[in-house]
Amino acid sequence: MKKMLVPLDGSDRAMNTVRYITKIEPFLDANIVLFNVFSSVPEGFWDLETDPRSTTTVKQVHAWEAQQRKNIQDYMDGARRLLLNAGADADAVKVKIQNRKTGFARDIIREARNGYDLVITRRRGMTGMRGIVLGSVATKLVEKLSFLPLLLAGRKPPGRKILVAFDGSEGAWGAVDFVGTTMAGFDFEIKLINIIRGQEAFQQDFQRLYAPVEHTELRPWGRCGPGVGPQQRAEKLRKEF
Repeated sequence: MKKMLVPLDGSDRAMNTVRYITKIEPFLDANIVLFNVFSSVPEGFWDLETDPRSTTTVKQVHAWEAQQRKNIQDYMDGARRLLLNAGADADAVKVKIQNRKTGFARDIIREARNGYDLVITRRRGMTGMRGIVLGSVATKLVEKLSFLPLLLAGRKPPGRKILVAFDGSEGAWGAVDFVGTTMAGFDFEIKLINIIRGQEAFQQDFQRLYAPVEHTELRPWGRCGPGVGPQQRAEKLRKEF
């Protein structure tokens, strides 16, 4: 069973990511961790506790933080209910709220190293500005989170078609592996697309890999064995087809 990390920041956009997940049956079969990096009051504020003149201010700060924690807990519980109502197993959906340590993106990446198979988030979060394609956190995840598949949920509800851009690289084979192992047994139409630029002879040489066949089967890239390059894997899979 896949283990999925879903960072949420308390925004409506992030909640739409949860709604996105409810539309994809394989994701509802996964172990899902709804993860929030909580930004509490800066430590400098607590220095006020030693100043008798700041008693009222300190109480207000404590009250504000307590309310913020309650708000995010209610939000995360609501996100979990969405998944359960869509059919997810109650034992497989967890909520994790963590105080900010080094930064939102870095804390997410650190959490992602704890045995996850996928991170799914939104292109923009609570502070997203109109016209910006990727928010700051999403941009950092795209740049730094290279050891796991990263899915950026869009506005439109997911359909039944999946397009996989394939260039023969290790990353592309990883994408094929992930799509094949995740979507196996579900009713999805999957298309591999490769854009070939170059001389006609070169294109004809690679056409064999993508030639129509009567029966096809997705195979994890690792089946071809360690130390085998992309072209050798492609040739082996083509022969097996």
